[in-house]
Amino acid sequence: MVNKVNVSVIIPVYNEKTGICRAVESVLNQSYEGKIEVIVVDDASTDGTYDLIKKYPVRIFRHDNNKGVSSARNTGAYQARGDIIAFTDADDIADCDWIRKLVDTYTAYNVDAVEGGVQLTFINLKTRISRLLAERTILFNKGTKIMLSGRGSNQSFKRSAFIKIGGYDENLSRWEDFEIILRLNNAGFSSKFNPDAIVYVYQTEESFLKNSMKIFKGSIMASSVHYKHLINWSQAKYNLTIFLHPVITIYYILIITMLFISFILIEAIYVSYILLILPLLYYIIKVLNNYKYSKINRFNLLLIP
Repeated sequence: MVNKVNVSVIIPVYNEKTGICRAVESVLNQSYEGKIEVIVVDDASTDGTYDLIKKYPVRIFRHDNNKGVSSARNTGAYQARGDIIAFTDADDIADCDWIRKLVDTYTAYNVDAVEGGVQLTFINLKTRISRLLAERTILFNKGTKIMLSGRGSNQSFKRSAFIKIGGYDENLSRWEDFEIILRLNNAGFSSKFNPDAIVYVYQTEESFLKNSMKIFKGSIMASSVHYKHLINWSQAKYNLTIFLHPVITIYYILIITMLFISFILIEAIYVSYILLILPLLYYIIKVLNNYKYSKINRFNLLLIP
């Protein structure tokens, strides 16, 4: 694969008129010297998003009714002409070197999928629980050194591999981006994580808390679909996140709630959490042989708010 490989960037959008222009412009202004095809899939927006998209030199596909983000991504992927298909979201901003660094990773490692880094920026977090969850999320992402997070805002695939595994699961409302990584690796395809291929994600308090609950729900759904793979030791490094997000989210919600009820209950919750996390840290260090990950995250996981 040469450095001039054709890349298709797919942006699904639904009622995102405040962010779609920034997202599209960030992809159009990439430093990559090869051909970049930009595809925007409007999932039946009703807020004028479609009219904003039309002014850009992009390919536009529009659903007659709202089918969900997985369907929108698949629509773009099946219409794409590039050898590599990359996905980002309508409210995100791609770094100017994003595509170049993704392609460089494909070239260097000859893999079938590359996930890039996500830099989170939180805006106007007013409540304590929002700030605490945000801090833990940022630390968790800094500690991620392998492709296990499954973030649809910064995923890419060789189109041939994506088509072969059937694309995103349209039955999942959340965690479809993590579920596809499980299927990809269980099908024998290779993947790589490049934290330097960055997409910037901006979240307000409302969107962050809303997404946290959706992530929790989605992790349960993905677990039920792929429960057999979650205990597959050969794929262990790809399955860690599916346990961490629900556990940490529930933990902090309980801690904040108990602040208004009983200090003794806080201590009881913390002790039970420690009993769960200590074996997990052992798992990270001994089973995954990923000490760098655990070094960054062990205090994050054990910290009392």
